Amino acid sequence: MQLDEKAFRMLEDLKIPLHMRTTIKRYVESGINPGQFLSAVIRNDLYMAINYADEPNARLLKEYIVWFANYAPPQCWGHDGAIEAWKVYLEQQDD
Repeated sequence: MQLDEKAFRMLEDLKIPLHMRTTIKRYVESGINPGQFLSAVIRNDLYMAINYADEPNARLLKEYIVWFANYAPPQCWGHDGAIEAWKVYLEQQDD
């Protein structure tokens, strides 16, 4: 699944760091593990997201949530099993 160009540009507009934009793109397009902080964001586990965040990402937590809520495919985030379910979804799209 290709991440929409507008969605990717919005990550920059929201001041998400480049390495995190790349990580999000790889997760959405290929299901590549996004690391502990983004995994917590994707699972909608904000307590753990704050726990795993470095200072810049902690300050940007609202922006991450805004992006996922408005630009990410809805199936790829928002619940505890989202990462595993997204990987299965992507595999099914390849078949």
